[in-house]
This record gives sequence, C-alpha cells and structure tokens, in this order.
Amino acid sequence: MSYVIAIIIGLTVGILFNIRMKKKRQAALNKSSNQLQAMKNQLTNTPTQEFMSADNKCLLSLDETAGKINFTTEESNKTYDMTDILGIQPISHGSTSQDTTTRENVFGNLSSTTRTSRKVSRLELKITVKDMVTPHHSIFFYHGPFAVNEGHPYLEKAETKMNHWIGILNVMMSRGNGIDEVSANIHNIMESAKAQVTQLQPQNSVADELVKISNLLQQGMITQDEYNSLKAKLIS
Repeated sequence: MSYVIAIIIGLTVGILFNIRMKKKRQAALNKSSNQLQAMKNQLTNTPTQEFMSADNKCLLSLDETAGKINFTTEESNKTYDMTDILGIQPISHGSTSQDTTTRENVFGNLSSTTRTSRKVSRLELKITVKDMVTPHHSIFFYHGPFAVNEGHPYLEKAETKMNHWIGILNVMMSRGNGIDEVSANIHNIMESAKAQVTQLQPQNSVADELVKISNLLQQGMITQDEYNSLKAKLIS
C-alpha cells in the first residue's frame, strides 16, 4: 500500500513540476515577445531583415532599401548608414580542455594520447561603427545557459545564422562603398567641368565661347542651368 502511495506522490510531484516549468517557459516567451515589440516600436524605418540577439538585449535590423542598420535596445535605438560600419568581427567565447589517456601496448610500454576539446558558451558578432559614444555593438547568436562542445547542433545552427548575417553585412557595406565612389566621381566630373568653364580665355570671341560651353553641355559636363547662366554672362 505504501508503495502505491509513493508512486502516486511521485507522479503528482512530476506533473506539478512539469506544469510549473511550462508556465515559466511561457512567461519567458511572453517577456521576450514584449521586449521585441517594444524595440520594434522605436524603429523609424522599415526593416527588411531583423535578428534578436540571443541574450534578448538588442535587436539587429536592416533596411536594405535605405541602406540603414539599426541596433535597438529597450532604452534606445541607434541607426547608422551602411557606410558607417568600420568592421565586423565574429568572436567565440569558451574554454579549451585536454584529456590524456594512458595505455599499455603489447610490449608492456605505456603510451599516452591527448585529446583537445573546446566548449563554447557564447557566439558573438562584434560590429564597429563610426560613433564616438557607442563604437561597438554586440549581437549574440548563441548565449546559452551552459557551454556546448564545438559541433553541437545548437552551436552549428547559431554559426549558420551568424555567417548569414556576416554575408549580408559585407554585401551592404560593399554597396555603400560603391555609392560613395560614384558620388565622388560625379563630384570630380562637375569640378572638372567648372574648371574648364573658368579657364575660358577672355580674348576669345563671344561666338567661340558660346561654342565651347555648348560643347560642354552636349558632353554632359555642365547642366542646362549652368549653360544658360554662362550664356547670359557672355552676351550681356
């Protein structure tokens, strides 16, 4: 009889424990969901991709159309141009251990084998930006309650996700740098055109000057407004 009672008590305790753990997990999910929504409410642009850091402290989001990247916490939202990113660095936090096994071979000699293993507790992507106040932002792709061996499914999934974001950021950074180069080229062309117009010699006839600025207009070196302004000065 006492054996049956013990089984019933054990089952009851197990059921109550499972119910309690389920409630705790649900509460954690609700809290995480509320944090995520609070962070999203701070955004001023429309992200095309986003990722919540594994420590639930920062939302990384990307607006690919506008070329903007956001780092949003419960307290603040930091928005940068992709050209503001100075570098990205993946960091694996953990510890390395060595296990040595000693065996005796058939000749009676002892031989030892050392095996090195590494456990990872956090997988971090450190992003450096042009910001004197907050130059570094950390996004964790694994931030488990315990360290896991390299090759663990949880860790492999986190590494895949992190590599995905590294690829995205590299592409966006390249696009941003390309835009800067194009802008610089356009600026140089405009400056060159202005210099050519300025260098028109005063001894030339008005007709010669008009031909020159007309050629510049046809070549796209000056705008129609600039052409009209120069023409008005020449014939005035």
